[in-house]
Amino acid sequence: MDTNPAPRNPARLPVVLLTSALVLVALAALALAHRNHRLKFQLGLANTNLVAAQADLATAKADLAAAQAQIAQLGTKLDAANANAARQQAQVQQFARMFGQSQRPYGKSHRMPVFAGFSRVPAQPGQPPTAAFKLRVRSLVAGPLQITVKSGPPGKEKTASYTINHFWTGPDTFAPGDKIEISSEGFPPLRLTVPAMPPTPTPGRMNH
Repeated sequence: MDTNPAPRNPARLPVVLLTSALVLVALAALALAHRNHRLKFQLGLANTNLVAAQADLATAKADLAAAQAQIAQLGTKLDAANANAARQQAQVQQFARMFGQSQRPYGKSHRMPVFAGFSRVPAQPGQPPTAAFKLRVRSLVAGPLQITVKSGPPGKEKTASYTINHFWTGPDTFAPGDKIEISSEGFPPLRLTVPAMPPTPTPGRMNH
């Protein structure tokens, strides 16, 4: 019995090798196509995310600009409010100097939340100083304040009520020595006396 294997056909070997090579090339092409498809998908997703991130960034920038504008506007309003408060405080201090304890003969403060005093009625040009005074009141409360002013000799008093806000000058004129009483509900009355006129200087002499 012949145990030697039959000899292979040498002509088929190149065909087998070529077929195997073609299969390997096809498999490599399929793998490359799949990889390219996956990379394109990832690139598209990255582009979508980039566009969304750019839109979010633009929105954030717009919100930041609006917030900065609002902060600037609030800062302007705050500066205006501080300036207004400073002016009002200066007015209160000025009125306190005019009608507070620095001018005791012309006015006084009391437990009633007001400063009160008198201002002389200006004289006409070329005329001597007048002896008439007007009542001035500065309210220290927020909002309107109802006051009653009583003046005149006993038995002939004149009473009038007014609603004042901040500074107020009465319509009536008074002479030196007149007694004035200012009252308001919930406070003790404030009593004032119109100050005496200062002496008129004599020409050529200095009054001490």
